[in-house]
Amino acid sequence: MPPKVYVETSVIGAYFEDKKMIKDSPIVEDIRRIRKKISEKFDHDIDRYIAYLQSEAAARQAKKAAQTSDSNEDHITDVENQEQSHKEAKTN
Repeated sequence: MPPKVYVETSVIGAYFEDKKMIKDSPIVEDIRRIRKKISEKFDHDIDRYIAYLQSEAAARQAKKAAQTSDSNEDHITDVENQEQSHKEAKTN
């Protein structure tokens, strides 16, 4: 079983305001809460999380490629229709 990973965001967990470091700001608390949910969703297994991100990226890329292909086919059809209309207009 791969090691379970939980990364601390102490660097993110602080910001400066009037030269004082403030820890546990509301934003940092939200980040930690969300990070914990994500970590729990994948049983704290970084390899599972990375595999999920890669599969999501591949799915988005495939969807984008399909949309581009459809768009190109629509453009070709539009050009062909315009050419046909232009030819018809010349013969009339």
